Amino acid sequence: MPHRSPVRRLQFLMDVAQATFNQPGGPTRQQVEALQRTLSLVPLEELGLSPQQREQQQHEVHSSSSSRSCSPGLGDGAHMLHDELERERGRPYPCTESEALDPRPPITYLLIYEDARVSLGIFCLPARAKIPLHNHPGMTVLSRVLYGDMHVCSYDWAEPGDADAVELPRAARRVVDSTLTAADQPTVLFPDAGGNIHEFTALTDCAVLDLMSPPYSTEDGRDCTYYSIVSEEQQQNSVEPPLVLLSCFEPPLDFVINQGRYRGVTPRCKLLPHSGSMSGVSGGDQSPTTSVHTAGGQEGHREPLLQQPSSPLSSPSSAATTHSGRSGGGAQLERSNLIEAPSS
Repeated sequence: MPHRSPVRRLQFLMDVAQATFNQPGGPTRQQVEALQRTLSLVPLEELGLSPQQREQQQHEVHSSSSSRSCSPGLGDGAHMLHDELERERGRPYPCTESEALDPRPPITYLLIYEDARVSLGIFCLPARAKIPLHNHPGMTVLSRVLYGDMHVCSYDWAEPGDADAVELPRAARRVVDSTLTAADQPTVLFPDAGGNIHEFTALTDCAVLDLMSPPYSTEDGRDCTYYSIVSEEQQQNSVEPPLVLLSCFEPPLDFVINQGRYRGVTPRCKLLPHSGSMSGVSGGDQSPTTSVHTAGGQEGHREPLLQQPSSPLSSPSSAATTHSGRSGGGAQLERSNLIEAPSS
């Protein structure tokens, strides 16, 4: 029997993520919890952040200038970066005296993978760096602190409703206000719960791995909006966290996100088709192609497999399914089982 190399944890994470979010109506809480556990098991070495690799990465983060380069549509970090560039074009510099005297250090975003369904990347924050309060409309996001100490503060709207149809300022209730480290389990936020509006503040040099579905998309109504706290309501004799009033704001000019170079393992999509696209597929019917972005920043188009696992988190039968295509880097892809647990 030929030797089979062990499946990498990062690849397994991508397989589980694709299956988890490939179903009508979205995943169940149990499926998201399984994905949360899988996210926690990816070793830093596979992410290019071993102690030796981290030294080089942190050197690049600290030496980053305010010059920006961006590939539009490449995930959370690049989406924020694109928004910041658009804002700066119409604003004088400096914006405030504090920004000029003591600007926060720039943040680096490392794109690992993105397609229409899933986005995966790493934010590297030097000490004192801050990502202001921002939302994730209609999105599920899992975040794992990889190293360092990071303060997280998050909110959910006090009353449900369409954010675009509700007047601001708007009441929100605090969900999380704590410091997270690599020893903590990944956090999860949902479209309407779990702290969908959050901010990150680096207490030390730190990094956070972000997995989101679906990614930001202005065309699909998932734009990133930034918020500031206008006031805090005092509640007498209440066990609930106090309400705050949030209003849209323009982040300061010292909020900078640079696109960095990802040096870890690049996962390959198993090309599970969207559940909705499976109807009517038979014989010679062709499914739509899928557009993907990889760490190399290139875009590829692949035909999705016409086979799905019977359960979103179960492996298919022992009969292998193979497919050849081209990744963003032009490499040939060969696939066997859609989901295969890595060896312990």
